[in-house]
Amino acid sequence: MTKMIRVILFVGFSLIMLALPGHTAEKAYPSRSIEFIITYEPGGNTDILSRVYIEELKNILKVPIIPVNKPGAGGAIGTTYIMNAKSDGYTIGAVSAGAMVISPIIEAKLPYKRSDLTMIGQIVNFPFGIFVRADAPWKNLKELADYAKANPGKLRGAVGGPTGAPALLLEAFKMQAGGLNIINIPSKGGASMATAILGGNTEICSDTVSAEANLLKAGRVRGLAITDKFPSLPDLPTFEEAGFPGITVPSWNAAIAPKGLPKNVMDKLVAAFEKAAKSQKVVERLNKQFINADFVGPEAFTKRLVQEDAAIREIVKKLGLIK
Repeated sequence: MTKMIRVILFVGFSLIMLALPGHTAEKAYPSRSIEFIITYEPGGNTDILSRVYIEELKNILKVPIIPVNKPGAGGAIGTTYIMNAKSDGYTIGAVSAGAMVISPIIEAKLPYKRSDLTMIGQIVNFPFGIFVRADAPWKNLKELADYAKANPGKLRGAVGGPTGAPALLLEAFKMQAGGLNIINIPSKGGASMATAILGGNTEICSDTVSAEANLLKAGRVRGLAITDKFPSLPDLPTFEEAGFPGITVPSWNAAIAPKGLPKNVMDKLVAAFEKAAKSQKVVERLNKQFINADFVGPEAFTKRLVQEDAAIREIVKKLGLIK
């Protein structure tokens, strides 16, 4: 058999194998639209930041990215959907610190496990705070605490999911103020919490500054204290400045995917999110909503999760939420 004949036979055999099922040439990722799961309702913090990132990711990855809101259960519904999706990079999403750190510690029977997810990385950080209506009688956090002490069980606080960061923040404040009796009212997310406080269904809202940003700008709600100082809100005190030191919660959102993401897909997504986080357009749009674009890669972010697990576990033990 001549060399030429061998080459022809090899090429012909290769073409036949590629035509068979399971032997098709692998397409470069991404080659079609990506479903981006937003694990909270429209109008909330996670929804706002996700849509800003989605617009930039479309330009970077050169494919349509479809936002899909799957709210409920403190982010558990959307997170579970991502966990159960095919691990090919065409279903990704954004989750909160509450869903990744707080709920796994407090809730014994979550429908998802962090180990069944791929951490692409942290994409933002932001301050949390306690808010009241602009016409509420309490001008600062001490006045609110004094009223709650004098009127146990009369105040209600909108907190999102029952074990999310907003709920934990309000619990920490109640404990720090001497064991206040304020009733937590769960809701689907930031938009529902804003509706609750404006409609008089609750007197207090524990939420991110970003979710309340438009109401703050419009003068419809008043911030009493936030976890971290924000440059564009110099007059809004931190909890420490308000006389309640040591009150904090994990304040970030992360991009995730199902477990077992192929390395080439993971590398592409990490690079895309990192590039998006440095985009001037993303930075400016998020800053207007009191959110910091801040990408932390998968290795450093995973280490941070372990550290936060230990810190939050101690906090919830002190609050009596776990043994």
